[in-house]
Amino acid sequence: MMRDALYTACIVVLSWPCHAQEDALTKSGMAFGLMFRDTIPMEVELDFDADGLPEIYHCLMNTPVCSDGLCRMLVLDVYWDLLGNFSRFEVPGSRPLTKWDNLEFTREDYLKLEEILKDKNSLLGTVKDVNALFDPATKKISEKVDAVTGATRETIKNAVVPGAVYSSYTLWHVVNGEISYGIQKYTLPYRGPALIRKFLLSDNYHYHYEALDYLISMGYEGHLRELIQMLSNSDPFVIRRAVSQFPKAWLENEQFQSVVTALMDRFDYRAQEIWLDRLMYVQVHGTTLEHLTSHPDRFSQNQLYQVLELCDKNRYRLSHTSVSQLGCWLQDDSAIIAQGTCQILEKLAREDKNARKIPSHYEKSQDL
Repeated sequence: MMRDALYTACIVVLSWPCHAQEDALTKSGMAFGLMFRDTIPMEVELDFDADGLPEIYHCLMNTPVCSDGLCRMLVLDVYWDLLGNFSRFEVPGSRPLTKWDNLEFTREDYLKLEEILKDKNSLLGTVKDVNALFDPATKKISEKVDAVTGATRETIKNAVVPGAVYSSYTLWHVVNGEISYGIQKYTLPYRGPALIRKFLLSDNYHYHYEALDYLISMGYEGHLRELIQMLSNSDPFVIRRAVSQFPKAWLENEQFQSVVTALMDRFDYRAQEIWLDRLMYVQVHGTTLEHLTSHPDRFSQNQLYQVLELCDKNRYRLSHTSVSQLGCWLQDDSAIIAQGTCQILEKLAREDKNARKIPSHYEKSQDL
């Protein structure tokens, strides 16, 4: 297949590995076509995985990049994820990218270009005319080709590959323009339980956000295992958004509440605080309380206050295990934590003989 040939000819000299997941692709086909800048035809193909689900989009670009008195063809195989985000590119070995003065891209140039194309908020997106990227007061004459151009403006230098302003500009607009929007629309009909499951199990944080939006509107039933796996490994910002947006009905479910609480050790500090705060507004079940009281050493002082407040609000659902675990909190270095724990147990003392013994043991230890 043509794509296999491209893999063989891709930038091996840059030590860029071809993705093993491509071996599992079963078919590909034309997704849609468009005219870039109304003059350059581009065909976007969609590859599918072994399960028949969409995998990745790609387009073999063959477009002219023109500067003052100079045009050269830019040949590049570009890949996007299923939401239109740039994934990677591959360059046929016989057609390396070139810069001003006909110099070939270096490894660092390729890496810089990849970084540029991933930036959807690049300054290049605000520029309608590529010539605005040059300082008209300066001129640069090529020693190898018959061309003259202005020096790159200082404000734009970090947004382009040095010596490849035209290529950087053209590629950014191809990658993040109409094709990206077209991909989003083309993927929409595939959006369903199977694709959402694939999104949750991926390592693409863009997919995680998309999957969360779907689950919040449709429910997590049938996806709990995959959702928990995502929460175990995802970007901290994804986790923060997830725990802050889970519907209240989910939080009130004992199984959901318990399994998410059990994952708190994998959350960053901010996500932990958000989750504890959200539990303040729902009934906290016994299994959740047992987990929260089991290892106080993993919480900060502020988080310990939050847990104590949760225990107080839900004290009649504290199990004997939780009550026993709270007994250890009576020896906390913080007098406020120890006293707060004692107050909770004293409230329970009338109804729980185990709780009744613990405060008295605490009082005796304080007298020693």
